[in-house]
Amino acid sequence: MTTLYGLGTVGLSAVGITSGLATIGIVVGGAQSVGGTARNKINGVSDWNPNGPYYNWASTAEFGALPDNSPARMRLW
Repeated sequence: MTTLYGLGTVGLSAVGITSGLATIGIVVGGAQSVGGTARNKINGVSDWNPNGPYYNWASTAEFGALPDNSPARMRLW
């Protein structure tokens, strides 16, 4: 829990933040390692990570649904 500019308490989970950062990479075009256009070289969460569905759920719960603008490819999740 943290206070955001004195506006009150904001509760952000570590998993939500971590997966949210990975989701931002997907929104801006995907990692370069999978043929994407984002500035990051590698994915924040691997396409084959068995926890990928959980991270995706946590990110959606924390920040809402975001579009996937990364290249189409095989994924575990």
